[in-house]
Amino acid sequence: MLSMTRLREHSKKIYVLLLIFFVASLVLGGLMSGVDLVSLWSSNSKQNNAGQINDTSISDATYNNLVANQLNNIQAQNGNITAQDTVNALNTAWNILVQHELEKNKAAELNLITPESEIYKVLRNTPPTAFQQIFINGGLYIDDNGQFSLELYQNALDSNSIPDGFKIYFDQWGPIVDKYILRPRILQNIYSRISTVSDQEIKFEYLKNNVNCKIDYIFIKTNEIDEDLINVSTQEIKNEYNATRNEKYKVPERRTINYISFRITDSQNFDLLDSLNRNAYSFIDNADLTSFKATAEKFNYTINSLDIHEGFDNNSGFPFLMGTSRAAVRFIFDKEIGSISEPVKMNNEIIVIEITGDKAEGYKPFSEVEENIKKTLIREKKKEYAIEILNQQDWPNGNIDTSIVSILQNKEGIIRGRFDEIGTSNELVGTLLGLESGKTSKTISTYNTVCRVKMNSKDSFIKDHQAQYKEAYTTLKNQLTASKNRTNYQTWLNDKKENSNINDYRSEKY
Repeated sequence: MLSMTRLREHSKKIYVLLLIFFVASLVLGGLMSGVDLVSLWSSNSKQNNAGQINDTSISDATYNNLVANQLNNIQAQNGNITAQDTVNALNTAWNILVQHELEKNKAAELNLITPESEIYKVLRNTPPTAFQQIFINGGLYIDDNGQFSLELYQNALDSNSIPDGFKIYFDQWGPIVDKYILRPRILQNIYSRISTVSDQEIKFEYLKNNVNCKIDYIFIKTNEIDEDLINVSTQEIKNEYNATRNEKYKVPERRTINYISFRITDSQNFDLLDSLNRNAYSFIDNADLTSFKATAEKFNYTINSLDIHEGFDNNSGFPFLMGTSRAAVRFIFDKEIGSISEPVKMNNEIIVIEITGDKAEGYKPFSEVEENIKKTLIREKKKEYAIEILNQQDWPNGNIDTSIVSILQNKEGIIRGRFDEIGTSNELVGTLLGLESGKTSKTISTYNTVCRVKMNSKDSFIKDHQAQYKEAYTTLKNQLTASKNRTNYQTWLNDKKENSNINDYRSEKY
């Protein structure tokens, strides 16, 4: 009789031979039939993976495990899982995997190695919930309320009395703790220490918040300009549409649906939910015998229509208040036109869907966005009109046209302060920092005004502030450095995502 070791050795040889024949058949078949082998492998890659981040494929198994963890956490917190919760879990899992792949590459670049002692410290002092559940499921370290007891667990660790059968989990969870907890923590710590702040930045920060000034200013509130004074032609709107439609108005392939809705007035009333589901199934049974439209008319149900796309963005086309359901999206794109769904539970309603057609990739119709484009162009032209009017005023040397231009005089405040009627803006702050006494600015903008400013007087830094600045220097430097450090890591991560080759296949299968 063959031993298990010999069996395994023979199995490996057979497996290798089969693999060689399989690959050879693919190659020969491809050469003979003209099959695009690159496309074939690409198709298989999509088939078995949730996506790809640069050169690394994210397997369905890896993705699904993380989604399951997210759903378990949601269930532990909320007690139940909604369709929207599922979508949130799908997106959170994907974002985590993208983040950790980028972090892995950065850690390798920096040659970061996590000490075993740090991994053990996490597993001892702050064991992840899923790790705790392993012991709870084994009937270990449970308090009187049926919850995980950190004290009992730590006592067992410290006395080396963890059962042998559970010690393997520490080895299994080491890489998980390193990947999902310690590596992000280490990188965030590194990025939180690398900022530098120049003396000029520190001085500007002090000046903006401490230097006092008195100013006169003329201004026009752009939102009060009569729209009759502004002309926007249909051709201008079309030109703007054509120039920006790839960026703003592109729409993916869609499927059109009809649906009827059963309103859920009390999600905790299970009798109501059962009744609504029975009504929904009754509708489906009748629609299968006649048609969706005829059944809706027979029972006096309102039919609504939607365009749905496969992507995860914008609720896939479902209304915001309705929420979304990936089960519904998959039905819509996996089934044939004319198919009628089972009841689908959305946020506050149960719906039944009929697939009615396809829509190709394209753009939102001009008529649908014309009014919004017109409003944008009117706002821009009002600003241009106001700038032109202010530039025509002989100010501060002469009179101004007070029928449209307003003036306020000798208003006092700090550089970064809000001034009556015009408020503040970065452009105004920068202007006030550089404007000398007696000088007048060019036309500048704030949130809802266009204005020009005359500096009447401003504190002298050397005379009025130099001593206070020296006292505040170290505190300001620390504050600015800390502020920069808080955003360094996220800035790096966002930049890395933007400049990485990230392919998301999820919408085609989830």
